[in-house]
Amino acid sequence: MSNMNVRKFRGKAANDVRCMMRDEILWKKGDWVYGNLVKGTPDWWIVGDVVEYYPEGIVHEWRCRVDPITVGQAIGIKDDEDVEIYEDDFLLYSGASEYRGIEGITRIERDPSTGYYPFTFLHEWNASLSKSEVIGNIHDNPEITQVHISS
Repeated sequence: MSNMNVRKFRGKAANDVRCMMRDEILWKKGDWVYGNLVKGTPDWWIVGDVVEYYPEGIVHEWRCRVDPITVGQAIGIKDDEDVEIYEDDFLLYSGASEYRGIEGITRIERDPSTGYYPFTFLHEWNASLSKSEVIGNIHDNPEITQVHISS
């Protein structure tokens, strides 16, 4: 299980991003970018680690402007294939509850009343599953919402 204190985000690149030193494209518009999140006004960025600190600010090893609607946080759990689970992922699952077998597809979402993921529940739930697999996300696979989604 991942360290719960690590904050990891992903978002879709809002435009092509070139590496100036090597003159190559690092991300094309629409590619998933993974790293730290910086919320600006109006732009949001996924950025690499901090490489320099100055009184005026900090320098990241790289940065990529992302579409804010696509930004999601890793929830600290991986599926059976060792794939990190993010907000807005669809998870195919099966297992057993106290009284019956369970199976279905669920979308990973924040608790609307608190703005947080129910981490305790998710960790207990993940431990009781015999199978869990990320099968897509709301941004790349919106058609999954047309099938039965458990809540």
